[in-house]
Amino acid sequence: MSYIQINMFVSIGLYFEGITMELVETLQQAIVGKTITNDYIDNVCARLLLARTQESTHNMLDSPRLG
Repeated sequence: MSYIQINMFVSIGLYFEGITMELVETLQQAIVGKTITNDYIDNVCARLLLARTQESTHNMLDSPRLG
């Protein structure tokens, strides 16, 4: 695995970690009465999908070609 591939993989992992931390903080706020909007949920889902797509693309480029 090259230096660039490792950096990309770490960046994707940190991105997921950032979203996870944001979700925990948002849920903590919801416990004390703050409303979580549909727009916020849509935004988080879109960012998770984007990160997952980037991770899949990275994995495809990193895996050996078949045949």
